[in-house]
Amino acid sequence: MNEENLVAALERIGYVAVAPEALTPAEHVALFVQARVILGPVGSAFALRGLAGPGSSIIEILPPPAAHSWIYRSSANFNHLYGCIMAEVIPESQRDLDRDGIQRPDCFYSYQVDHDAVISIAERAIELSR
Repeated sequence: MNEENLVAALERIGYVAVAPEALTPAEHVALFVQARVILGPVGSAFALRGLAGPGSSIIEILPPPAAHSWIYRSSANFNHLYGCIMAEVIPESQRDLDRDGIQRPDCFYSYQVDHDAVISIAERAIELSR
């Protein structure tokens, strides 16, 4: 919901915004291999976080329904410093889907995060990556 302002604030402290959909698979791999700190919203681009070197900081912004314990276990296996920032789901963006008469929540919805909390964590991740 408030991504544009957050990206601008992160760029001011040294982060680089990347549009994963604009990268080739080879560029994706190279980006994650080089990164010492990765911060972003939950999504398929984070599947490559295992390529980041040991000791890398991985910070994922996600709404509560997207948090899963396997993320913590895989991060520990890769010796990554993993943290998640829980975002607030915007209720009016949620809807139910009907598939063959079965109602279930749609997985696409909007959420927002506390900018100050993200910036504080982002700054600390940079310190830890040195």
